[in-house]
Amino acid sequence: MSRESQDQGFVQLVVDDQHLDRVVLDGMLEARVSLAIATANFKAMLVPTGSRRGSSRRAPSIVQHLIELAEGGVEVRLLHASVPSGAALAELSRKLPDRLVIRRCPRLHAKAVVVDA
Repeated sequence: MSRESQDQGFVQLVVDDQHLDRVVLDGMLEARVSLAIATANFKAMLVPTGSRRGSSRRAPSIVQHLIELAEGGVEVRLLHASVPSGAALAELSRKLPDRLVIRRCPRLHAKAVVVDA
């Protein structure tokens, strides 16, 4: 992504197997100011990063990544529809950073990620 695109903002359609790279690794995990996520289902999906990518070692979950972003100063807002998965609930039951806000809206079905807006 060019610096000009970053400064002006843009919308991008991401499909199929592009989700991990474009949305999670190049988008969400690169947030520096804010991260807003809207999703119907919130699960503790495992996110292989760096040298762990393609490795058989256990990757950290998205919940851990969100916590680390919030602890690093990023304002993280998650809006979801259904009860999070059991694994996500287990991780969320620990003390969450102040900059991580999670809200439930049962009628939500949209999926969106907004980074540094």
